[in-house]
Formats: sequence, C-alpha cells, structure tokens
Amino acid sequence: MSFGLVVRNQDDRIQIDANYSNMGLVHQGFVYPNTHHSGGAGDCWLGTVSLGGLGAPVIALRSVPGNSVTIFNVLDNGGGGYTFTIASENQGAEVEYFVFDPLEYHSVSGNQFGLLVNDGGGARRYDSRYRSLRILDFLTYSNLTATDSQTYGGKKVAVIFSQVGRRYWGQIVGAQPNVNGYVFYTAMMIETPLIDKVNVAQGVLWGAFFRDPGTVLFPSTIVENTFLLVVDVTGF
Repeated sequence: MSFGLVVRNQDDRIQIDANYSNMGLVHQGFVYPNTHHSGGAGDCWLGTVSLGGLGAPVIALRSVPGNSVTIFNVLDNGGGGYTFTIASENQGAEVEYFVFDPLEYHSVSGNQFGLLVNDGGGARRYDSRYRSLRILDFLTYSNLTATDSQTYGGKKVAVIFSQVGRRYWGQIVGAQPNVNGYVFYTAMMIETPLIDKVNVAQGVLWGAFFRDPGTVLFPSTIVENTFLLVVDVTGF
C-alpha cells in the first residue's frame, strides 16, 4: 500500500499527489523574433530562448493580436541547458513565454515559506513557492487544414505545443517546357487575439521557388496531428 499526501479540490480532482511530480513556473519573459527564415517565396521570423538549470521543461506561448506563433524546435544542449526556437508570422512581434519544469530540479533561496511535499525517497513533488502549471484544456487536430477558436472566460491563457502538425506541399505552375514550381513548409500556429482567446490555424514557415523543377517530387506531410495544451497564466 502506498501512503502520502493527496489534495483534492471541490470537484474531487487531485491538485497535489506526493507520488507524482508537479511542474512549476521557473522562467518567464518576452522574445521578439528577428531572424529571417525564407526561401524566397514564403517566410517567418525566428527567435530563441536559451536557459540553463532545467530538467524536463515545457514552454507555453502567447503573442500579440494579429501575430501567429509556433514552436520551431527545442534543442537539448545537455547539462540542463535548452534552447527553444520560436517561429513568428511577423518580424519583431512580441511573444510572451512561460517555462515550466518539474520542481525536483529546483529550489528557492532565501527566507521564503510555503508548503513543500516530498515523496518517500525525498524527491520534491510540490512546492507552493512556485506558480503551478494549470492546464485548462487539451486541443487536438487530426490534419493541418483544421481551424479553431476557443475562449476561456476571462483567464489569461498561453499554449504548450505538445506536438505540432507540419508538412511540405508543392505547386506546379506552367507547362512543359517552362514548368516552374513552389514548395512551402507549413505548420499549425496559434494566435492570442484577446487575453482569454486562442485561435488555431495553419501558417507558412518557409517557401521557395524552383525554375523548371522537372521531375522533382515535392515531399508531403511530416506530422499530421497537432496536440496543444491551453494553460492558465492569470497573474503570472
């Protein structure tokens, strides 16, 4: 039989369980993507957030109205260092980020008091001195043509990209002997036009023009499904 502290809310949902890790907010800030990523026919703007002292982090994003963003890639640099690359539809548009990490990798310095929960082996599972990861919703899309809009009752929201649908698609124009073609790299992106609203749609990250591509085969879908976690960052 396993023993430990379990805390439930009024809906009987578990809020703290000493047998499982809780993730807390360890970094937040803003990035203004300004590195041009283009093949000449389509583009986006990339910005990076590099952090150390992490264990198994996730990053949540929100952006200014009229600007869509997505996670371009996440690089594990080793030794607790990670680099998050963010793709933005517009140059220099403000993107707010929130990084959450399991709390056993972190400690609070100074005379700060709160509730600390360890498991039987002494690993930190919950620390009230950190703002907890609060998941509001799970959004799933089975193809890249999906569009969606969700509102969350006045709560400030951000989005974690658990899996991002991505694909290449090509377009042939003209006829032999003057065949030309385009290829575009697209991915699912989100926009937060209001503090409590999330829009989801496909966006172009890169595009190139090919003169007389001949028999070049344009690649297709890389990842079909998109999985997003909407999190509550009110007061963060």
